[in-house]
Amino acid sequence: MDAWKKTVKTGAISESMNFNSLADNPSGPVALWILRPWSSLSTPVFPIVTVQVSSYVCIEGNAVTLGCTVYPRLPENIVFWKKLIIDGHLENITSPHSGSTATVPSLTILNATIDDMGFYICFASNSVGTGQSNMTYLIVSDITLSVQVEQASYLVTIGSTVTLVCTVTGFLPVSNVYWQRNINGLLTQITSSTNNTKHSGSTPGTPSLTIFNADQSDAGSYTCLATNEEGTGHSTTTTLSVTETANVTITELTSEGKMATGRNVTVTCKAYISPPKDSVFVVWMLNDAIINPTYSSRWISKIIQSNNFERWEFRLTVINIETSDSGLLTCVVGDGFVFSEETLVLNVIGKPTVDISPRTATAILGDIVNINCTVVYSFSVTTSILWYKNGQTFNGNTGEFITHADNAHATLVIYGIQNAAQYACSGINIYGEGDRLTSHITVMNPDNVYQYCPSDVDQFGSNWEISIENAIAIKPCPGNRTGTTSRFCNSYGEWEEPNYSSCISKDLLNLTLQSELLKNGVEIKDVNSILLDLNNITDIREDLTSGELETSSEILDNIAYFIEERTANLSVDQLENLKGVTRIAKAVTVYTKAYTKVNSSGFQRTVQKD
Repeated sequence: MDAWKKTVKTGAISESMNFNSLADNPSGPVALWILRPWSSLSTPVFPIVTVQVSSYVCIEGNAVTLGCTVYPRLPENIVFWKKLIIDGHLENITSPHSGSTATVPSLTILNATIDDMGFYICFASNSVGTGQSNMTYLIVSDITLSVQVEQASYLVTIGSTVTLVCTVTGFLPVSNVYWQRNINGLLTQITSSTNNTKHSGSTPGTPSLTIFNADQSDAGSYTCLATNEEGTGHSTTTTLSVTETANVTITELTSEGKMATGRNVTVTCKAYISPPKDSVFVVWMLNDAIINPTYSSRWISKIIQSNNFERWEFRLTVINIETSDSGLLTCVVGDGFVFSEETLVLNVIGKPTVDISPRTATAILGDIVNINCTVVYSFSVTTSILWYKNGQTFNGNTGEFITHADNAHATLVIYGIQNAAQYACSGINIYGEGDRLTSHITVMNPDNVYQYCPSDVDQFGSNWEISIENAIAIKPCPGNRTGTTSRFCNSYGEWEEPNYSSCISKDLLNLTLQSELLKNGVEIKDVNSILLDLNNITDIREDLTSGELETSSEILDNIAYFIEERTANLSVDQLENLKGVTRIAKAVTVYTKAYTKVNSSGFQRTVQKD
C-alpha cells in the first residue's frame, strides 16, 4: 500500500497501469479507483485543443516549440497546425518542423525565420469532429543592436546639470559606449574618460551622458553609439539647447499602448520649466474641449515632478479607449505667466462593421439563394469576413458555398435550399470581431398551405407588406433615424408589435456622444446646452421610439453622474421649463439640487416594444 501511495503521489501512473486489488492493505478496506487509458474508450470524444501560452519569442535561426495539448489523447487523432496569413485565411505549415502528431501535438519550427512570425492555431480531428485551440503568436527577432535616446531634445539653463538618456539593448554583451556631439558639422567624441569634471556616464553600464555645469559650448546635436560583437549601433540625434532666461517648454509628447478599442493608452507630456514663477499647471484638451476628469471617468490625469524642480512629467491615461476618443489631444503646460503647448493625434482603431443583404427573404423550396456580406468600415486594417449559420460558426457545406471577391466582399450561395435558416456575417481584424448582422431566410413549399399577414401601416408610418407565417420582416427605420426595425408574422397570420428599440434619431445619437464625453470629464458641451438640445429634440416629437426613450434616459444618466461631482447646480425652474425633458423624466431633486439617476425616478428604463 505504501508503494502504491508513493506511485500516486509522484504522478508516475501511466496510461497502461491498472489497480484492481488492494487486498494486502493492512489498514482494511479502502476506496478503489480503476484507471483506464483513453485508448480503451469505446466511444470517441470530441477533441479539446488548447495552446499552453499566448505568445512566443525566438531568435532568427533557432528552433522554437509551440506547445499544444489535445484532450483526450487518442491514437486516431489527426493533429495539424495552421497559420493565419495576411488576408485572413489559414494556411498549412510549410516551414521545416517536427511534432504535430497524435503523440506529440506541439509544433517545433526547426529554423525560424522572419517569415514564420504570426498567429498559429492547433487543430485535432477524429471521427466525432475537429477541435481547435485559441491563437498563439510567434515573434521572431533578428539580433541587431538597438541604441535609443529617450527624447528628441533637451533645454537647460546655464549652470544646470542635464542627463541625455540612452538605452542599449542586444543579445550580446556591449563592449563600448561613446557619444558624438555635432556643432555646425564639427564632430567631437565624448567617452567616459574625456573630462570627468564635465561629464559622467557613457559606459556599457551607464550609457546615458550627464553634463555638469552646462554652458553655451555644450549646445549641439548628440548621438549615442554602442559596440558589441555584432557591430556598432547608433541612436537618432537629440538636441541640447542652453538658455540664459527662464521659460516653459514641452520637450516631448508621446503615447504608449495600442490605439485600439478597449485598450488602455497613456500619453506622456514632458516639460522643462526653469524656474517656475508660480504654480505649475497642465491642461489637457480633446478637439479643443477641456478634459476635467470625474471620479468615474475613463480619463486619468497624473503629475510627476523631478527632484530638480525643473523637469516635469504629466500623464493622461485613457481606460478602454473608444473610437469616439479620436482626434487632436493637446497638452498645455504653464506657470501662470508663460505656457507651452503640443498636440498629438489620437487615431483609435475599432472593430470592423459589416452590411448583409438581404436582411430577410422568402425562398421557394429548391431555389438558389445569394447572401452578400460587405465590410462597411475597416479602419484601414486588414479585415476578414466570418460566417455563421443558426448561431454556429460556418465555413460552407454541401450545397452552400462561400466565395470571397476580396477581404471586404463575400457571397454565400445556397443551391437548392431546403430549410429555413439564419445566416450571419461579421468582420474581424487583429483587434477583435465586430457585431454580426443576420439574414433571415424562410423557405416555402408550394405543396403546403400557409397563413399570411396582411399589409399594414404602423403608428410610425412604416409600411409592412404581405408576409408568410413564421417570418420576420426587417426594414430601415423611418425618418432621420438610424438602424432597422423588425416585425414578426406569427403562425396565425397575425402581425406582432414592431420592434423600434434600435431606431434612434441622428440628433439624439450625437447628443448621447456629447453626454458620454461630458460624463468622462471631456467638456465638449455644457450641461445647459445638452439639456436645451434634448428638450428641442423631444418636445417637438410625439412619436418617440422605445430606442429614443432609452437613449434620452442614458443622456440624463450621464448628466446625473457629471453634476453629482460638480458644485455647479441647475435650478428646478430650469428643468421645469424644458417640457420635452420633463416628459421623459425629472432627474433632479430639490434637496440636493443635483441630478439623480434616471432609473431611480418614475421613468422605466426597460422599454421593449412601442
